[in-house]
Amino acid sequence: MAPDLVILDEFQRFKALLDGDDEAALLAKALFEQPNVRVLLLSATPYKMFTLDQESEEDNHYADFIRTLQFLYNDDSQIKDIQQHLLDHRTALHASENAAETKNALEHALLQVMCRTERVTMTQKLDAMTKEVLQPAIITPTDLYHAVAVDGVAMEVQARDVLEYWKSMPYLFNFLKHYELRTLIDRALKSPSDTLRKLVKSAKPHLLTKAKLERYQPLDAANPRMRMLFEDTLDKGMWQLLWMPPSLPYTIPNGVYANKDSLTKTLVFSAWSAVPNAIATVCSYEAERRMVGAAPQILHSQFKKKVKPLLNFAKSSKDGRLTGMPVIAWMLPSPTLARYIDPLEIARQKPDEALSVKSVRAIATVKCEALLETLPNGGPGSRADERWYWAAPALLDARTETPDWWLGEHDWYTGPSQNEPAENFQEHIDQFAGVANGKISLGPRPDDLAKVLCDFALASPGTCALRALSRIDSGLATDSADILSAAAQIASGFRSLYNQAESISLLRGTGDDTYWRLTLRYGIDGNIQAMLDEYVHTLLESMGLQHESAEAQLAAIASRIQAVVSLRTTQLNVDELKTKGGNYTWSDLYTRCRFALRYGQLRDDKDQAVAHAESVKDAFNSPFPPFVLASTSIGQEGLDFHTWCHAVMHWNLPSNPVDMEQREGRVHRYKGHAVRKNIAEHYGLSALHSLAESADPWTQLFALAASQRKAGQSDLIPYWIFEEGTSRVERRVPMLPYSKESIKFKRLKRELALYRIVFGQPRQEDLLFGLKHNGDESLKDMTHLLISLEPPKV
Repeated sequence: MAPDLVILDEFQRFKALLDGDDEAALLAKALFEQPNVRVLLLSATPYKMFTLDQESEEDNHYADFIRTLQFLYNDDSQIKDIQQHLLDHRTALHASENAAETKNALEHALLQVMCRTERVTMTQKLDAMTKEVLQPAIITPTDLYHAVAVDGVAMEVQARDVLEYWKSMPYLFNFLKHYELRTLIDRALKSPSDTLRKLVKSAKPHLLTKAKLERYQPLDAANPRMRMLFEDTLDKGMWQLLWMPPSLPYTIPNGVYANKDSLTKTLVFSAWSAVPNAIATVCSYEAERRMVGAAPQILHSQFKKKVKPLLNFAKSSKDGRLTGMPVIAWMLPSPTLARYIDPLEIARQKPDEALSVKSVRAIATVKCEALLETLPNGGPGSRADERWYWAAPALLDARTETPDWWLGEHDWYTGPSQNEPAENFQEHIDQFAGVANGKISLGPRPDDLAKVLCDFALASPGTCALRALSRIDSGLATDSADILSAAAQIASGFRSLYNQAESISLLRGTGDDTYWRLTLRYGIDGNIQAMLDEYVHTLLESMGLQHESAEAQLAAIASRIQAVVSLRTTQLNVDELKTKGGNYTWSDLYTRCRFALRYGQLRDDKDQAVAHAESVKDAFNSPFPPFVLASTSIGQEGLDFHTWCHAVMHWNLPSNPVDMEQREGRVHRYKGHAVRKNIAEHYGLSALHSLAESADPWTQLFALAASQRKAGQSDLIPYWIFEEGTSRVERRVPMLPYSKESIKFKRLKRELALYRIVFGQPRQEDLLFGLKHNGDESLKDMTHLLISLEPPKV
């Protein structure tokens, strides 16, 4: 192998290749040393950008920086020159003389081998399109009682100060497994003192118990930070949503989606490993409780067993009648409805007028009436034949290639739901095809047939998925087997979503209609078409499918959407403290999680693994739950969580400003949620007046924004940065009153703004401290001294 160019992407993961002596390193060295070869290292974090004095030698910025330069230069004399430049600049900074000149010299030398484009310098306010959301984390009397109870037990078992535990976790004792405090408590409870018994008894009101959860009692946030998270998510009505509101709705959001356009998912980072479990447990339980409704006649432990799926391919035990035929029409994509009744096209016809759901349904109903005129009238009868509801889509598609697909193999079908015979599905398909072939006679049409057909056209998952997929490539035939199977696979995922007990409880609270009709109305209110169009657009690039064949794109996107939509509710085991006969034991208290999840492997109600960390990431990067993702530092580097999230909550502040920057960088990526919302807000549907039929609206919007980029502006605009709108990457910091975090936060922000001044330097924190106390120049006035390695403009 004799390459001309070797590229190492995310090479911080493979730094051992640079100077290692194992087989992989020797092979890499042989490639690097080929005659005339060029090596390109790609990484946003090739070395730690800023090191604090107390951090380990392994994270030393200076040593790691010099090591990288040694590979890049491969020349000791060049390294000595760089070190001299660094020393000259350090001296100039201390003396407050000639620092601009030494800075320029250092930048010029480094640009020979490296460059770095910073988002900060591309924004008008030099804020990296970030908005600080400082909300006081209010402490209630109950919180203080909890603190007293925790502190009393901790002192009795001779544990260290537990204030930081209390500040971070609600229901503290339930989540302390594997912590030192829990070990000390367990040891003391084997032979408890009378004082400890009294203290444990006083702590009981601050513990999660099965009795509290079993009858769906309202659950207090029980922690100032958790209360703030409730305010940002649950209290804004996110528990009512089955998917996030689209950035570019085609109709004015209605029902539970009204006035929720500002919402985004929330990514939470904590220093404590128990916090993600606490967030997932408490938030998910409270979301489920609200979905179930007030005074439920059902127990928490029986919820999944008692609430049965309603979108079934069922058969009547009395007469053998197939009762799931509307579900087949709901799930199978209709090329005719997809082509003639497109919510996007309806919205484009009135670009300067925001259309209400009522207006769009009225327009679509007229179109449906015209389509129904092409079908034969029903036969005589004394009452309306409701089979028309599912038969009309079949009859409309009878003249396309779709019937051949109905009768073919259905590899996309994900299998029966609970207590549903597998053969029922094929019987429903056969009957659907039978009516299209004229083998089934129908009676009089229902008076509301056009309205029901309208709802199928606007919100049936199969048909909406078909439209969204067809926008990938305008040359795709909407009645080809590949695209029909892909759309049906997505629809089967929606069937799982709508069949979940939580979804059934939620939708039944929105009306008294037949359940499949409630799902259609919910989809119309929530702009299901606009949501799927946006999601498919993001997947095409995030999955790296741009250069794949259309067939490969369809299969990959359908598989991903089906997987995330049908992600099952997962299980977390909480420790419940029980007392019996004067003895104390811990038992498992099983809770369900979906609204909020911990980043990592998940398990279901039967303790079976249902999702690995990658699947959790895929689900969070979709419009579907979870709406809150909680992680420790494992999720703060090298992972993308930006597709439907632009809010980061720093549950615990990191000590290093670079860590805070990396956390927020997880949601500030290519075509992130904040960017898309701003693009939609600035241009809107009126910018799509020249959009070709069935084309991707998001491709046109980004192309338009790119064409209006000002001369000299970075190519990061509009894909990474677009400030013409109100959305920003949100830095949420739950600040407890009078806490030391307020001082720490001020320090972090100061160092975050200025650590680039000491880029490449040894003992960076010392140098920053010295600059702060040296001379009259304020740190704010020193921003011109930030080291910039922006590539030269060509």
